[in-house]
Amino acid sequence: MSSGPHGRTASGCGTRFVFPNSRSSACRCRTWRPVINSLGRRIADSGTIAADDRIEGVCPCTFAIRPVHDSWRATSLFAVSDSIYGYLRPTYQQIIWPDRRGGLPWEPGFEAKFEGLQPLLWLPRDDHPPGAWTRIDDPPA
Repeated sequence: MSSGPHGRTASGCGTRFVFPNSRSSACRCRTWRPVINSLGRRIADSGTIAADDRIEGVCPCTFAIRPVHDSWRATSLFAVSDSIYGYLRPTYQQIIWPDRRGGLPWEPGFEAKFEGLQPLLWLPRDDHPPGAWTRIDDPPA
């Protein structure tokens, strides 16, 4: 795992190699290990976790899965994956964390104080609201 602009991120073949091809951030659980390992077990048991799935029973909150748009592949968010997979482009899914009331970033009423804490990787990068995630590869100011 590595620190992102506003939280923790876990990516595919990162330092722990436990859940290939995922991106997640703004974790409210104490540790990512049980979450990632639980999702890995679910994949091993049922074969899939698909875009728009809702995942319950892994953490105190219910989270959603969204597809990662290919335009994010050019960013450093996927540098570790690229170094391992090379020119192969596996499908990526993002774990989306809800606000305290269970709202998701694309739903009406999502708490404004949580906006920007996790990237909206299902959007094309050029359509993402400006912020830390769209400046991820900019040189330090």
